[in-house]
Amino acid sequence: EDRQDEVGKLAQEFHYFLGRIQELVYENYERQLILQDTKYKMLQAQINPHFLYNTLNTVNWMIRLGHDKDAGRVVIQLGELLRASFARDPYASAREEMKMLRNYIAIQEYRYRDRVTFSVKETGELEKFTVPRMILQPLVENALNYGADRMKGHCVIRITAKASEQELRLEIHDNGPGVDAQKLEAMRNFTVQPEGHGIGLKNIHERLDICYENYDFVMNSEPEKGMHLLLCLPRKTIQKAERSPDGNRVSLRGALQEEKAGREKGQ
Repeated sequence: EDRQDEVGKLAQEFHYFLGRIQELVYENYERQLILQDTKYKMLQAQINPHFLYNTLNTVNWMIRLGHDKDAGRVVIQLGELLRASFARDPYASAREEMKMLRNYIAIQEYRYRDRVTFSVKETGELEKFTVPRMILQPLVENALNYGADRMKGHCVIRITAKASEQELRLEIHDNGPGVDAQKLEAMRNFTVQPEGHGIGLKNIHERLDICYENYDFVMNSEPEKGMHLLLCLPRKTIQKAERSPDGNRVSLRGALQEEKAGREKGQ
């Protein structure tokens, strides 16, 4: 029974404020999801224009040189890449991301011809890991910028993706000229301006910060010893805002109201 004395009124006030606190928690949580979702989309949007520019520039030169059939193949591969990168869901399985990367590599092989050799290895159940889309392509582009574009000899870029039970290791290594300690430190602090029309490593770092609580992004390099990039990502379901079938965000307040109604019914 509801008590009408001071103890009863105190209990009613307590339940009211408890419910209000929970409501504010949910509102703040929803606000943070909206902010994260907006920031992520802004970072994702930086990728497509730059990549599109680079690839169309390659097609342009291929046509000028009379390589029309090769240009046609590149356009087809570009279409497959854009279809994936413009997908509504900004996340993909690591297996899908590697397939996407292979399309990107095929395009770059036309551009660099015999100057660059790519080696791609996949190990483990990559399909069980969810990663942000277009997370590897900028890292390989970085290897081209700091490797192939800065050396006279043959460049070798090795990409490995290894999935274990709880961790996904993504590695990119090139045999380019590398960078000195000062430049490496600037890269690790994400204060280096992107090379050419690239989006830069900072974009990758910021997107990973949004998606994961804990991850490793390691960079190592020495002059004349190439560069090594390593991403260690945990096996987890990336938190995404829930959406209704029509694509609109589902408010968390509805869940709160249901929980509150159930709590009041049980009182």
